[in-house]
Amino acid sequence: MQNNTPYAETYLKSHAAEGYGRRYKSTFEAGYYGIEWQHIERPLLSKLVAQLDGIESCSCLDFACGTGRITSLLAEHARQVTGVDVSAAMLEMAQRRDNVQLFERNIIDHPLDKRYDLLTAFRFFVNAEPELREAAMAALAKHARPGARLIANVHVNSWSPMGLLYRTRNSLLRRTMNRTLSQAEFVDLAKRHGFEAEQTQWYGFTPRLGPLTFPGMQSTMLAVESVGRHLPLIKPCLAQSMVVVFRKLEME
Repeated sequence: MQNNTPYAETYLKSHAAEGYGRRYKSTFEAGYYGIEWQHIERPLLSKLVAQLDGIESCSCLDFACGTGRITSLLAEHARQVTGVDVSAAMLEMAQRRDNVQLFERNIIDHPLDKRYDLLTAFRFFVNAEPELREAAMAALAKHARPGARLIANVHVNSWSPMGLLYRTRNSLLRRTMNRTLSQAEFVDLAKRHGFEAEQTQWYGFTPRLGPLTFPGMQSTMLAVESVGRHLPLIKPCLAQSMVVVFRKLEME
């Protein structure tokens, strides 16, 4: 059955419940997601940001910043970071810093009066329904200076083992239980709004086994990650996640 609910009533409001931010933040402090964030995703993103020319003087916008994981990382590199999210419950858990401004705001409908050198969007585009994906990418384009970078991730690659499982389940049930995105779909989405892909980094080669944890989980995940990164031909078929660096083109 097709979901015809307007985007404002679906994913955009999914994290608004009281206490949601506390539960969400704890997800990335232990277990699979904690290991992936601290030892895989965070170092990868920090390296990508540090490599950008003039990052120390960049103005940054973290879209759908949630509890501020990415916002805080950006603040370690850039002079000024703005984080925006529609959920007060999520923003409540974000760390306050001198060079960070946090706003409870839907910049799709109520844009900021500023354009930025670097924009980020993590764990958003996969979860959002197609209409919201388009609206969000359009909003990011409006807030990007010509030549600005957008660093955004996809945390369920369509062709990964988990992505294939989700798509098979969706097909059998004839409804969308979990969304996925392929690299081609993500790059095309950004291209429609004036962004050109510069590089893709693949990560998350250990499939998530629900809430299951086991002794040696961290060392196992890091070993699998190391092997996966040295198999260039099959990275797109094994990695559950990707982070793409885009450049905003000058539009005529």
